[in-house]
Amino acid sequence: EEGYRNASFCPTWWNFQREQEDPPDNATEAALSDNCLYSYSFTELGEDVLPQEFIDNGLFFTVSHILKHIMRPNKKLAKMIQKAKYSMGWPNDTTTQVLSVHVRQGDACIKSSANFKGRQCDGLAHYIPAIQLMADTYGFKYIFLATDTAAVRESTEEYPQFKWLFQKESRYSQKRSHVLKFLPIEKALRYGVLDPFEEGAAYLVDVHLMASGHAFVGKFTSNLDRVVYNLMGSKSDCLRPFISLDSGWCFDYGLPNGDGDTGDFQC
Repeated sequence: EEGYRNASFCPTWWNFQREQEDPPDNATEAALSDNCLYSYSFTELGEDVLPQEFIDNGLFFTVSHILKHIMRPNKKLAKMIQKAKYSMGWPNDTTTQVLSVHVRQGDACIKSSANFKGRQCDGLAHYIPAIQLMADTYGFKYIFLATDTAAVRESTEEYPQFKWLFQKESRYSQKRSHVLKFLPIEKALRYGVLDPFEEGAAYLVDVHLMASGHAFVGKFTSNLDRVVYNLMGSKSDCLRPFISLDSGWCFDYGLPNGDGDTGDFQC
């Protein structure tokens, strides 16, 4: 309701929230969480959510440069990214352009997932028309494919017109693929089924590899995809070519204001 919001206790709530279930598992905590999310949201504040000196840059580029700063790789992560590029045969010359593609399956295909109604689980074939359009328009031949599913990597053999780059499956990634058929990633980490460090490192390597591309195909119902496109945007003063197969870019953590093809979702 109008006038209900009270942001004064939000720092205390967020400090407390670190020890709680996410999303909150009772009505009182859910109300506190929603109050603070809306109080500091773009939905509520509009352009006023931005620092005064960045208003002219707009929401997308401001968020992009904030993410670029907080997600800059340290030396260890930078070495992991370079090792991954070398092992895949990533082009060394600056003139060869790479199209980044993210095909997420894993826990995104679990129907009990909180975000499932906003995201549809699709195989590589669903992405090929968009990939082909990018190739025809911009001349892409190299495609970096980020996916958590072996079947998606294997299906690249059906499209030999492209030079596919992807990371080989490790023992851990095999285990991960199996686990995420049954558990959302949050529960797998909470119960100790998957290793938090391995997950974090793999996530960041994938993010930075995709952000190294020159254009993007994915689904903006995915937080990862939106982060990748933000990092791409931080590298230039223009929007890189992209095709999102289900939603436009959105911003506001934890609020159901994303407009996807199969329903609203939490940005």
